[in-house]
Amino acid sequence: MQTLLLDLKFALRQLRKNPGFTAVACLRGARRQAMLMFALGIGAVGLAQDVLPPAGLAEPAATAGSASNKPTVLKPAQPLPAVPAILNLFDTYQVVGLSDLHGCAELLALMEQLILTPDFARKVNDLTWEPGNVRFQNLMDDFILRGRDVPLRELRRCWRENTQSHTYSDTPALFHLLQTIRRVNLKLPETGRVRVLLIDPPIDWSKIQSRQDFQAIDRESHMAEVLERAVYAQGRKALFFAGGAHLGRGGSPLQSLERSHPNTTYTIGIHEGFGERTDELEPRLKSWPKPGLIHLRDTWLGELNEPPSGDVFIGPDGQRVAPSKLRTIQEDWDALLFLGNRRDLTRVDPPGPDVLDGPWLEELNRRKGARGGPPLDLNPPPKPHSRQFFSDEEPLGDHRIQLPFPGKLPDEGRLPKEEPPDSKSPSK
Repeated sequence: MQTLLLDLKFALRQLRKNPGFTAVACLRGARRQAMLMFALGIGAVGLAQDVLPPAGLAEPAATAGSASNKPTVLKPAQPLPAVPAILNLFDTYQVVGLSDLHGCAELLALMEQLILTPDFARKVNDLTWEPGNVRFQNLMDDFILRGRDVPLRELRRCWRENTQSHTYSDTPALFHLLQTIRRVNLKLPETGRVRVLLIDPPIDWSKIQSRQDFQAIDRESHMAEVLERAVYAQGRKALFFAGGAHLGRGGSPLQSLERSHPNTTYTIGIHEGFGERTDELEPRLKSWPKPGLIHLRDTWLGELNEPPSGDVFIGPDGQRVAPSKLRTIQEDWDALLFLGNRRDLTRVDPPGPDVLDGPWLEELNRRKGARGGPPLDLNPPPKPHSRQFFSDEEPLGDHRIQLPFPGKLPDEGRLPKEEPPDSKSPSK
């Protein structure tokens, strides 16, 4: 009965917005209820099924932050086209956190779409780069802001000399994204260019020989300090693109910024399924736009318990630490980005042997040992590379997956020539 009442209330809101149903709104008693159900059937059933609370969440819920704690009915979850919805947030907020599902092809495609949208450079000054060592900010500025030719072996220091000691930062799709930012910037005046802001601590691996050397590094505090200094102190706006463990409201660099600068941050998580309820609830999302953004406050989606996430902390001891998930989704995130159902998400190509040569892998192993982490397998047995992001899902078959990114980095040496800047752009 409660679900029926919710459906009727939703239908009434739709009728008030749609003049074509005015006559229905004038009906009374049983006849009005019958016509409302008919209106739902022909005009709003698909939308109602996708946005109204599922079974178990139809009961009234307390309004978040309400002084009286008076119950209120949960709102529908209304997905919006993601690119304009994300950019519109910068009209209100100084820092927008976007969770990075590391290696997700659909997310990196969205990032490229954002960067290529003219409003991105108009509204955003800085894009954070999580694996980038802040020691090499000037080198990244040479490449991204000043458009200078930088040998790839030098530019790689920006992301290889980070605290994490993994191969992901060499992923070809990430370098492709940097090239896209550079290409867009070269068509803009210098004052309108987007800066790639490196936020990893200034580690010097030549001085790290043991776990004790590494444990002095506080990566989370450093991220907040970089944004405080480079964004807030300069009156700039930033897209804080980093793993979800660094952005949730349950204690993170972004939450630290929010405490220092109330109401200036907004944080976006990624839909990774509904945990044990994935098969039950994901069919409700079949008509949602991809990519779509859903503002969560007081919606049925926001009131769900947060499912396990693919992102983890790597602690000072080199061990993986999953963040606590004993909260609702809206307690950790202001919005959710829908890139597709869990089983449909795919992974970009990892870096290959053209990038991960023997000497570099040996140095990575030395660093992992200094952190206390497990070593890399330098001679792994050959196995097929799965395109699916979540390995626990039923395989889709690679023939159904098309990636918009190159599988290899350019050859060693100078980077390929970029498109010439427009005649209106400043000469370098």
